[in-house]
Amino acid sequence: MTTKLNMKKLLSVLFFLINASASFSQEKEETGWDEDQHKPSIMLGVSGLKFFGYVGSNSDLNPLLDARLGYFLAIEQRFGKILGVELTGMYGKLAGTDNSKISHLNFESTIMQGSLMITANFNKVFKEDPLVSPFINVGIGFMSFSSYGDILRGTDSLHYWSDGSIRDLSETAPNSGAATIIKRDYKYETTLKTNGVSSALVIPFGGGLNFHFGRKWTASIGANYNMCMTEWIDNTGKSGNAYLAANVGIQYEFKKGSNKS
Repeated sequence: MTTKLNMKKLLSVLFFLINASASFSQEKEETGWDEDQHKPSIMLGVSGLKFFGYVGSNSDLNPLLDARLGYFLAIEQRFGKILGVELTGMYGKLAGTDNSKISHLNFESTIMQGSLMITANFNKVFKEDPLVSPFINVGIGFMSFSSYGDILRGTDSLHYWSDGSIRDLSETAPNSGAATIIKRDYKYETTLKTNGVSSALVIPFGGGLNFHFGRKWTASIGANYNMCMTEWIDNTGKSGNAYLAANVGIQYEFKKGSNKS
């Protein structure tokens, strides 16, 4: 059932991208917009990444404790007054932790993702160049991931007891009376099998604000929700995986100083 829904979502996004591409091609023909007014631009930035899935949903901890950092590089070419195409590469980590009686699972995954995005920028719809303008985007991407779990402290396995403590022996072990209380070291040392899955298609979409200063430089803040076409990043297969990326970046457009913006 989940696979069928994911395929429907994927086909819907592909249909949107095809129509969007046709739209901005038609816009160029109808308006006679000179694409030389926009040169390619490059953006460097950092992202705060928050995972959504089964692991992390059984916890009363501050959800930001599982947030991780990511770094991205984006190249964009605009066509016409509004639409453009953006190619983005991102490297970062996702993580999740449960601390309830029904689950003490945890994971951390290193991810690399490439995405092709259709962007809509609205700074050219105003009569005068604005200092701040909104943008929205949607696209399709491909992610590779490698997931690890923190299930050891040194050579000792972590055993979660009913009183909430972590010990070096199981609560049901014959010699449980000799158990010593230990703590997690938050070193994700154990490779998780993830059912043999190490990659997935991703559907990112979102938006944000551009802050224009100078004629070539733009600061950007925004967020993208990324639907991952897998249930195995957290090594459970129990629910669909997704993550939120809160992005901050600096963009430079390679246009000549004498050109009009």
